[in-house]
Amino acid sequence: MRTSLFLASALAVGVLAGPILSVATAPPALAEDAGLAFFDAEYKKMAKGAAKKLWGVARDAKKLNLHQFAVETAAQALDFDANQKDARDYLCYTKRGKGWVRDGDDYERLPKQNLKNQKESQATFDKKVEKWRAARRKVDAFVARRYAQIGNACKTKGFGEQARKAFERALLIDPQNEAAHKGIGHVKVGMLWMSKKKVAAIREAAAGEWLKGESPYTVGVKLGAIESPHFRLFDDGRKEVLPEHIKALETLYVYFLADVGIDPTTDVLGGRKIDLVVVSDQPQWERFVDAYSNSADKEWTKGSTTSRSYNFLRGGVKRVETAENIDTRDPLLHHAAHFLAQAIWKSRRHPWLDEGLAYYYTVRIQGTTRTSCLDKNVTGYGNNQDVVGGDKDWTQSERWRDYLRTIVAAKADTELRKVLMTPLATLQLPDSVKAWAVVTWLMDKQRDTFIEYLKLSRDDPDLDQENALQDLFGKGIEDIDNAWRAYALRAF
Repeated sequence: MRTSLFLASALAVGVLAGPILSVATAPPALAEDAGLAFFDAEYKKMAKGAAKKLWGVARDAKKLNLHQFAVETAAQALDFDANQKDARDYLCYTKRGKGWVRDGDDYERLPKQNLKNQKESQATFDKKVEKWRAARRKVDAFVARRYAQIGNACKTKGFGEQARKAFERALLIDPQNEAAHKGIGHVKVGMLWMSKKKVAAIREAAAGEWLKGESPYTVGVKLGAIESPHFRLFDDGRKEVLPEHIKALETLYVYFLADVGIDPTTDVLGGRKIDLVVVSDQPQWERFVDAYSNSADKEWTKGSTTSRSYNFLRGGVKRVETAENIDTRDPLLHHAAHFLAQAIWKSRRHPWLDEGLAYYYTVRIQGTTRTSCLDKNVTGYGNNQDVVGGDKDWTQSERWRDYLRTIVAAKADTELRKVLMTPLATLQLPDSVKAWAVVTWLMDKQRDTFIEYLKLSRDDPDLDQENALQDLFGKGIEDIDNAWRAYALRAF
């Protein structure tokens, strides 16, 4: 466990590999190096405390018959402090001269495997193991913080090389240590920390390049065309807005991956790009639908403003009359989020999740969403859509939050259990709003659990969503729903 880190730790204090432990002094040449001398002094201040805490969790593992964990962690305690008495005695070392020698026979008899008591169930044993691992993670986080403190101290003194060494050791122990990442110069994107150089490269690529030559889409009007690593955008409107649209799409791509711990330089589209086509007039829209949409009911699609073809990674948008740039960007982001949700999570089989992710990332990138609007009461999707009320008011996007808070306060929101099971054809707009808000809660407050759910839903086409959430949360669906409602009243 973390062999490279603890070998480095051992070398830093002169602990020799093998069964003989001794404390060596630094060679004169190293002592003359101010940076190394300062690092060594700071390290020695923290090493005994780190060893003591590591022995504490090793001792707990031993009491729980988790002997493998106990032996490994006790050895790591000695990497920090070769004279840590409890760890030394447990691992069968005795004093010999200035060092320590391990009794081979005694060590051979030492239990080294995790053992499950015959009277305890596997579930009980697993919980015991996880509880110990959680305690170990706390110790690792403590040691990493101490390394980061050494790094900052070295940095303040101007010892850059030693500072980087301390920060890197901190990250070997705790890859999420914020101080160490910042000390090295990393930037956090979603759940991931990346170098500024990598972030700059992603941003540069996101700027896009203009496409030259004949457009692959013939709709009766000239289309401006721009492409980036993951998107191609075709638009019959003002060309000057296309670079901003393509940047927004690439930003969505980065966060869609980074938010769940996937390197944003990963290609999840299999070498393909998502094509998005925007036209301004009904005749051009109908030509696009006839030629490029694989909708089951093209006549219905012609009366709408959006179209998605998942097999071809192609989305179409009819520009809303008098709409601002953000109103064009909004459905583009919504389309892109749907395509990515399907590519990564196979989310189309779960409509609430698919819609929730699409709305969540549209809001994440531009602060709001205007793909749907509460002034138009829409029930269902596609051919089953029933519209009651007036036209959409594209200026009222912020009312999503007001509406959500109002229905939750009145206890008028649809039960989460029902939202999970509702097919797309009958999913009502208020339930889409709740789906978006539930995804927001899961991403904000329950991200690790949500990622586990996303993996389960992707890998098991027949997943029982309610049971899966209950198992992951360790509570009933009603309690999960109530926890979300409490969050919603605070957050929206």
